[in-house]
Amino acid sequence: TEAGFVGTINFSDITQDVANIRCPMLVLTTTGSGLASVEQTKAWQQKVAGLVARVEAIAAAPSSRGASEELAEAEADWRALGGHGEFELDADTSGRFGPAVEAAQAAVAPYQQAEADRRAAEEHRAAVRQRRAALLDRVDALRGEDLLAQVAGVRGEWDAIEAVEEGENDALGAQFEAACARAAQRHANQLQMQQ
Repeated sequence: TEAGFVGTINFSDITQDVANIRCPMLVLTTTGSGLASVEQTKAWQQKVAGLVARVEAIAAAPSSRGASEELAEAEADWRALGGHGEFELDADTSGRFGPAVEAAQAAVAPYQQAEADRRAAEEHRAAVRQRRAALLDRVDALRGEDLLAQVAGVRGEWDAIEAVEEGENDALGAQFEAACARAAQRHANQLQMQQ
């Protein structure tokens, strides 16, 4: 009976079980409601379910391209969804969305960090390449009686720049040595012309 049911249900704690409930939420409306039509209510329910599913999908595949942007978008959509006065989010659905967002954030964070590290490393390599290319151009532009001393100065700067990547460093090193050899040849040609 109802009296027997109420006597035991008041002391049941199902807090841990709520997050595992995967059934649809119950939304009641009536035809001709002043708040929203049945169609509008169904559309809203589908949006809510879609947002929860999106966040759960992000948590399941955190390494997908743009996962953090998708998560931010889903959160913004969720906030916008809660701003509709004619609809109210129930506690169970909100309780499912919040932990799903936290799980997605925790899953996406290592991939975000790895991507940030990769971008920083690539920017660093590009800066090193640019500095080395500038030194190559400087060696090719060197002229004057103290040409060999100038080359030695640029070589010191070259040696002070750390290596980029083994194969790439070898190629840049070969280009630099060739530029230095051309500079030495220019110096030798200038000395011959002066004699």
